[in-house]
Amino acid sequence: MAQETLGDWGGNLATVTYIFLAYTSIIAYTCKSGELLSHLVDYFPVPVLGVLFTTLITFFILLGGTSTTDWVNQWLTASMIG
Repeated sequence: MAQETLGDWGGNLATVTYIFLAYTSIIAYTCKSGELLSHLVDYFPVPVLGVLFTTLITFFILLGGTSTTDWVNQWLTASMIG
């Protein structure tokens, strides 16, 4: 859609922007989830808990399909806002 309205340059810029946003969101979810889980479980270090959370969410999304991905995304967005 961006490419049709803004041309090739605008479409490429929109794609790079979207990929950057997705990448930074993944980093934010991983870092903050590890920090939050470390308050519940003191046995594991924060980076390990962040990777564990991300792995569990990834499998949940892979097994659930598009509707589950949408639900998880809405839940994570609301939790980050909260």
